[in-house]
Formats: sequence, C-alpha cells, structure tokens
Amino acid sequence: FRIAFGGHCTEQISVSSNAHDMKVALESLPTVGSTVVSQKHMSNGSIWAITFLTNLGDESIFGPIDSLTVSTDPGDSPDMFVTDTLGSSGSSLLGTGARLIVEKEISAFKGFEQQMITTQCSTSVGIMDGYFAVSVDGVRTNDIPHDASALDLKHELENISSIGEVKVTRSKMSNSINSFRWSIIFVEMLGNFPLLNVHDHLTCSDGSATPLIYITETAQGVLPKMDGSFAGETEIDVESLNQMESTGDFVHIVDDLVRGLPYHFTVSAWNGAGDSYGRAQYSTPAILTPMDKPDPPSSVEMISIDNYSIQISWNAALNKGGSHKITKYKTEVAEVVPGLDAQFNDDSNLFYESFDVDYTPEVQAIILESSADDMGGFFVVNFMGENTPNIYIDAGANDIKVALEGISTIDSVDVSIYPHSQDFITTYGQRWIITFDAKQGNLPSMLIDSGSGQPTTIATGGTISGSSSVIRVETISNGGLPSTFITAPILDEGKTYMTRLSSFNGYLWSDYAISHNTISPSKSAPSQPREVLVNVLSDTELGVSWKAPLFDGGASIAGYKIVWGDNDDMVPASQHFFILDNLDPGESFLVSVTAFSSRGFSDPTLAKPSLCPMERISLLV
Repeated sequence: FRIAFGGHCTEQISVSSNAHDMKVALESLPTVGSTVVSQKHMSNGSIWAITFLTNLGDESIFGPIDSLTVSTDPGDSPDMFVTDTLGSSGSSLLGTGARLIVEKEISAFKGFEQQMITTQCSTSVGIMDGYFAVSVDGVRTNDIPHDASALDLKHELENISSIGEVKVTRSKMSNSINSFRWSIIFVEMLGNFPLLNVHDHLTCSDGSATPLIYITETAQGVLPKMDGSFAGETEIDVESLNQMESTGDFVHIVDDLVRGLPYHFTVSAWNGAGDSYGRAQYSTPAILTPMDKPDPPSSVEMISIDNYSIQISWNAALNKGGSHKITKYKTEVAEVVPGLDAQFNDDSNLFYESFDVDYTPEVQAIILESSADDMGGFFVVNFMGENTPNIYIDAGANDIKVALEGISTIDSVDVSIYPHSQDFITTYGQRWIITFDAKQGNLPSMLIDSGSGQPTTIATGGTISGSSSVIRVETISNGGLPSTFITAPILDEGKTYMTRLSSFNGYLWSDYAISHNTISPSKSAPSQPREVLVNVLSDTELGVSWKAPLFDGGASIAGYKIVWGDNDDMVPASQHFFILDNLDPGESFLVSVTAFSSRGFSDPTLAKPSLCPMERISLLV
C-alpha cells in the first residue's frame, strides 16, 4: 500500500513493515517532518500509531492537521487516496477481507483555549506603526511593537504569571500593509480563559485610516474529563499530609503511574460540612509525564578526521525514559595513559574536554535556474498548508524573509542569496539559503507553487518565465539532534583519547556509554566530495560537477576519481567538473566521485541527476 499527505505519496509499503520502516517512508514525503511511530501486532493485522512532532495545524486554530490517506491501487494519484479502502478496486493488498483504515486518535491541543489578536488599518493603503499592550487582571505587558514576532509576544505574555505558558504563531494580513494576526494557545491555564485586554497605541500613515486592534476567541478552552482506564482518585486526611516549610504548601506523591503517559491532576477540599467536596482546582502545568532516566547511546565509535580532530558517532537510545525524544547529548573526551583508567574530569593533569550536542536548525535551499539570463515572474511558497504572498524572481533577501515570516507556520528565518552555477554548462540563477531559526527538528519541505499544478519541490511554467526556467527546493541539512560530532582541532597527534556519551530527555541524564575504542588523531583519507551532480549535455554527453570535501584529512587533496559504469578517470584537485562523452544514447549510468590524497581515497559519492529541460533528456541517468 501507499500513504499520501499534502498531495504527495510514498512508494509502496509492505504490510510487514516495522515502525522504523513506516517512519522512514513517511518522512521521505516533503510534506511530513519529524514523526514518532510505534507498532502493535494483532492476530489479523497491524496498527501503526503515528505522532507528528513538527507539522502544524490550520492557520487560525492550532492542532488539527489533514488526515493521512491510503491506497492499495498502484495506479491511484494522491487525490484518489482514501481513509478506508473498503470497496476500493485494484487492490495490491492480499488476504480475506484485507482493508486499510486511517483514524485520527488525538488532535493536538484539543480543549485548550485559543485566542487571536488582529491589527490592521481601516483602509488597505494605510501603513501601520506604533505599539500595543496586553493585560489580564490588571497586570499589563510592556509595550509590544506593531510587528512583534511570535517569540516576542510569547515572552511578553508569559511575564504575566496568571497566563502561564503559551504557544504563539504570527501571520501577515494579505490585504493590509504591516498588519498582522497572532494566534495564542494557553497550554498551562485550562478551561474557558477570559479574553485578553488589549491597549491600543497604534497609528496608520494614511490620515483617513483608523488603526484597529481586536481580539477573538477561536477555540474555547474546556476542563478535561477525569475518566478513562488510567484515571484514579484518592482521599487524604489533611493531618497525614506533608507541608513545605518555606511556603506551607501541601505535598502528596502519586505513585504507580505509567511511565511516558501524560497525566492531569485536580484537587478539591472537604471541610466536614455536607457530603460533597468543593470545586476542584486543576494542576499547573496542565500535563506532566512520569519519566526516568533514558538509556545511554549505543555503538559509540571514533575515527580520525585529521591529526588534530576526531569524529564521534553513536546510535540513539531506544528507551527514552518515558519522553518522546532525547533533547541533547553530552560528549566527553579524555586523554588516556596505558595502565590507567581514563579520567573524565578537570582534576586530572591529562587532557579533558566536555561538549554539549544540541538540536541543529533546519536548512533548506530554493534554487532558481535557467539556460539563459532571462528568468522572470514570481511564485508562491507553500509551507505546511499556508501560502506566502507572491515572491518575485529578483526579490532581495529581506523581501524573501518578510514573505516567509508572514505565514503562521514559519516563525523566524535567516535568508542568504548566492549565485547558482555549474562549471560544465552555462546556467543562470540563484540559490536562496533558508535557515529556520527555531530548533524544532526535521521540518517538512517548502513547496513551490507556480500555478501550473500541485505545489511541489520542483516547479516550472505557470507564473515563471524564461528559457527552460526551473525552481526547486532541496534540504541542505535536516533539523534535529545529530548522531555525530566532530571535535575542534584541539587534540594532539601523539596522544591517545577515549570518549563517553550520555543522553538527556529533558528530565534526567542517562548513564554513560564508553567508546568501543581509543584513538590517536592522525592524518587520514579525506571525507567524501559534496554536492555531486550529473547533468545531461546531449544524447552522448553527461556533465559531472562536485564540491571539495569538508575535511582533507590533514593532507592536501591530490585529485578526484570519477567512475561511470566500467570506466574511470582522474582529474587534479583544482578541477571540480568532468564531461563524460562518446556515450551510447539510451544507456543508463551510475556515476560517482571519490577524493584522494597521500593518505588514501575517500568513500565515493554517488551523483544525483541535476535538472535540465525535458526536451533535452534523451539519456537516462
């Protein structure tokens, strides 16, 4: 069967796939970010439970996202997929009464209070300026700029203790200049929270326009039902309760809970009068999950990068101590002396250094290319279901940043623009490098909409003009927690080192995992060539280009080896392109490039086909 989400579908998935296989298939879709997948086997089938970690919901209300859809017909397009294959034709699913069903078990933030602040001028030509403030129960925020980011508003709101923790997104109003709306979800204070009070100090440049600010409730908060198979209650005599000396607060420990299951608590009191308890007070934070320490990483290995640095690699812990993710790692490197145990502390006279390995941001590239210097027009970026305003081909970095940050699914990005070129063919265009500042994990891909079809990672035609013009999106590096770490060049070639790692799940650190080996940094073979691309030049020619390795291993790169089919050739280190000629039209090739130095050969990098006009492709790659 196949799965579709956001207009894109997976390759075929076997019914015998495990949770990891399902996770890999889903995260291969450009519309899906990080997921957690678990599997339950039944006598007559399987259940895969899928949690979306980085996909957001609709622009006005947090939580609900479109349902996954499925198909057992290899000929179906994504818009033909369904949530129940009962009665579907062309099934590739075998078995008596075989059937696929998609059910939405939980919508994120269901039941939480959600409110929206909107600012705009009464006429579309008015340009907003100034500031506003928010208050609750007589407590007021600082002045908030008219164009405050989601993070700035979040910080201001959370400075009011009666509001507690909130989640905020911001989107730009499409029919006004400098006008915005902020969606706020109250994740700590439960129930029907009163509307925030707003204080208007906004202005509009057009003298006839009036600045407007208003707040609406987009989802009413409700208190949770205290029922279900994991619910419970207990009665406690006040005299048996412990009290904190500093505050006088009562303390009660609830045990025998299920690790990893989120719990909500309420407390009510009885004063001996009547036969019922008073009104219940809910807990803050609203949800708390029992956790213990996670398992340490496994398979900790070290290799030399050069004579001053090493690379440490590991596998993530499977048991995360009840949390859905590991939030960071701590890696320690210590010098070892034969006959003595490694001393992982600063008290030793030997070398010791500790490094935190944190989440890295997502980096994606929008690549604009054409075969002549005549590319023009505009396009729209779609990200998690929301569309930017039109972005023109000649837009500057700040214009792109403003457009992207104008949708609620993007908080803050950094934008850099670089020329796009290939050595073996004349191309024109640019590379827009987009770095997502929020370290959320692996994000869905940006999609391009040129009006010529479904938003996708590759677009041509429609609102894009020019000779063979193409716009595509590539993920430069996935956001998330790395499983490798390269030390700074601070080690000594003549000394031996060992490393250990621990995992942190946001609550506790794991035990340590010791590296399987010790290592002395030394000059080594270079790392792999980067961004190896192959392009069709004619029906008998292919052009290959690449970038130098990140690390030369401590010895200068001597050259590169290009392999295609049963053939190979070498070029000097100064050359980063190669033309394969005299090829047979219609023949397919695997092309790879390897770097080499006096210390040996790198691992080969397989070339990826680069884009070129469809009418020029007559040779399969």
